[in-house]
Amino acid sequence: MDLKGVVALVTGGNGGLGQRICHALAQEGAHIAVMYARSRDRGRCA
Repeated sequence: MDLKGVVALVTGGNGGLGQRICHALAQEGAHIAVMYARSRDRGRCA
């Protein structure tokens, strides 16, 4: 799947499953916007 140039908004993106979804989308070329409720540090990309 080619997602170059697409922006994906992932709610809960700093949790276990959400984080894996963010990484998978990014590997396909998407830009990621992460919504989180508790941990700003865990919401950052590694």
